[in-house]
Amino acid sequence: MSWWTTFVPLFICDGLNAYFCLIIFIRQYLEGQYKTAAMRSSYSFIQILLVFLFKLLLCLKLEGQRNLVYSEIISPLFILMIISFLGNCIPHVEYLVSMN
Repeated sequence: MSWWTTFVPLFICDGLNAYFCLIIFIRQYLEGQYKTAAMRSSYSFIQILLVFLFKLLLCLKLEGQRNLVYSEIISPLFILMIISFLGNCIPHVEYLVSMN
C-alpha cells in the first residue's frame, strides 16, 4: 500500500472543505455581503491550500519521489501559524484602538 492511497481520504476532505467554503462565499455574495465574503473566503482558501500543500509535500517525501528536508515540508504549517496569529490578534488591536 502506497502513501498516496493513505492520503487520498485527507485530500478528499480538503476538497469537500473547499467546496463548503465556496458555497458559503456564494451565499454571502448573494446576500450583498461582498467585503465579508471576500475576506472570509480568501482566509479560508489560503488555510486549506497551506494544509493541502503540507500533506502533498509530506506524501512526496514519504514516497521518496522528492528529496525534501523536513523543514521544507513543515514550512506551510509555519506560514499557517503566522496567518492564524495575525488573524486572531488584529481584531483585538482594532478594538483597543477604537476604545481610545
